[in-house]
Amino acid sequence: LLFHEGFLSVRTVYLGGLWVMIELNFPKTKNKLMNHVGVASWFKSLHNVHAEFVSKERIVWIDIEGVPLHAWSRATFAKIGSKWGEIVDLEDGSNDLFTRKRICIKTNHASNILETFKIIVKRKDFWVRTKELFVWSLMFKEIPEVEHSSDDVSTKGEADNIVEGSDLNNDDEESDNEAVSDTYFGDYVVNVDNAEVQGQEKYFGNPTVNVEVS
Repeated sequence: LLFHEGFLSVRTVYLGGLWVMIELNFPKTKNKLMNHVGVASWFKSLHNVHAEFVSKERIVWIDIEGVPLHAWSRATFAKIGSKWGEIVDLEDGSNDLFTRKRICIKTNHASNILETFKIIVKRKDFWVRTKELFVWSLMFKEIPEVEHSSDDVSTKGEADNIVEGSDLNNDDEESDNEAVSDTYFGDYVVNVDNAEVQGQEKYFGNPTVNVEVS
């Protein structure tokens, strides 16, 4: 996208969370980018780079086990994910796998997530096990090589949305075959017996079931 806006010699680096660093070859190019209305609309904010910067946010994948079938809904997993932060997405579902669910969350939780805790569904206790798997990372589209000056100037921006065309690059070989869907559960969950379309994903549960996470 930057290339199409006339910034031909650009390098983008993912810094963690929703932060990216943009490296440019001249100070005047940096100033042009900082004042570009279109570019500014892609980011929540733009700042000059400083050496002490560390992203406090992390976007990580978490495995969740132990959720009962009648509470198997997006609302349940969103509530569990809210223990550590904000849910970003859910792993694409499988008709024959209800043993675990993998979710992606944005969190400020500094330590590795590994917890066992109780949830209450219809006044009954269930023990849920959660384990952090790996950090989500961002890949950028390649642009034509342009010779860089030695006095590169850097800026960084906090991304409000992920650049179209980028891929989820998980540091786990299994994840290469796993997709993430924005409409995994839709607005409701159907009972497996009521699914009419062959090949359509089938789910147990009711999104209105009250789930307490303790």
